[in-house]
Amino acid sequence: MTCSASSNIVGNNYTLNPTGSMSRLLLTLTPTSTFYTVESGITNGDAIRFEPTPHGTTGTYKKSIADNNENAEVVGVVESVASDGLITVVLRGAMYHPESNFSYSADIYGSTLGASGGNDIFFLSGETAGGFENLAPTEPGSIAKPVLQRIAHPEGKFNYQVLNYIGYQIGGDLIAETQSTLPIGSFMKIPSGSIIPNGWVDTNISIPLKISLYPDFYSYAGRNYGYIEEVYVKNAQVTATMVGKTVVQNFQGTTISVGTVSSVNTSGNILYVKKASAQPIFDNSLSIVVNTTSPITFGISSTSVDSIYPPKVVDNSPVTFYEQGSTTPVEVNQTFKTIIKVRDVTGVSIPKNVDVNNMTVLSTLAIGNTYSNVSSTLDDLISRIETLESNYGGS
Repeated sequence: MTCSASSNIVGNNYTLNPTGSMSRLLLTLTPTSTFYTVESGITNGDAIRFEPTPHGTTGTYKKSIADNNENAEVVGVVESVASDGLITVVLRGAMYHPESNFSYSADIYGSTLGASGGNDIFFLSGETAGGFENLAPTEPGSIAKPVLQRIAHPEGKFNYQVLNYIGYQIGGDLIAETQSTLPIGSFMKIPSGSIIPNGWVDTNISIPLKISLYPDFYSYAGRNYGYIEEVYVKNAQVTATMVGKTVVQNFQGTTISVGTVSSVNTSGNILYVKKASAQPIFDNSLSIVVNTTSPITFGISSTSVDSIYPPKVVDNSPVTFYEQGSTTPVEVNQTFKTIIKVRDVTGVSIPKNVDVNNMTVLSTLAIGNTYSNVSSTLDDLISRIETLESNYGGS
């Protein structure tokens, strides 16, 4: 099919199975258009959005990122960037997407297989512009926006389809902070088959916790149990083959810091390096060496702590149960796991209609754009009524 309203939108069909076909709706962006500009750095696999000029018909195509509602808008996903600057964007339908633009995170069970459903749906990343994550975010205030679904084409021509479902904010429009009676860092033993409550993680599973999402736990634990360092490098290009390789920084013949590449971001030229607690952060003024088959030396643009690990607790000791008044243990076929509290924040969604029996406003109550402080206005009206009653000797 062809859309005659625009010369840069085209479509075609590819049969994906014997019983049906999938449509491909494409958009071609040119670097010489007078109606829009294209942000530099957009590459194959990036999710992009269109940011129009205020009250105008022109604008800029930029990388999407799920850090707020505006930036999480998605027009489509870039399939290719030609040497002449032409960019092919898949608005809907099948495409071939590079695996290097995905970030695989472990779920609460320590698996990177995309929770219970497998790595079939991918969400717009809240950390890497244009990138994708295999798990839906859970942190209140973050944006969950599913964009891609993995498929298998009979000829191997496509590996994903662009779905671009509507996104939503975790916790709704209002985020509430609650202070639990149990402080950050508290341990608790629960039945092994139980679902881990929000704000807790299993200590027997090594899951890195991003400090941007768990600042309270970072303040509590620091790098004491191991961490992941985010290293922006220069002078050479990172590749997926570096995952699992040792990274070393030396000074005057002595190793001062060492770690292992846990993941990479090829578009941002970033290494994520897993380190033990005793290993210091890399010195920006010194180079690092990734020990691939042929060691590669990188300079460092900047570096910081990206994630930290909770303590690992391996506790297989049984729990002994007794009946009341008995000294003989009761045989119970029950195993337990130890969890640790890592956050105190929860989300609250406010519906459009709320019925409240009693409400006490201690400071300010505002209604739309009519009164900036309803409580103050009511106090003023009551004061005037009392003055009138006093002056006229009535009630």
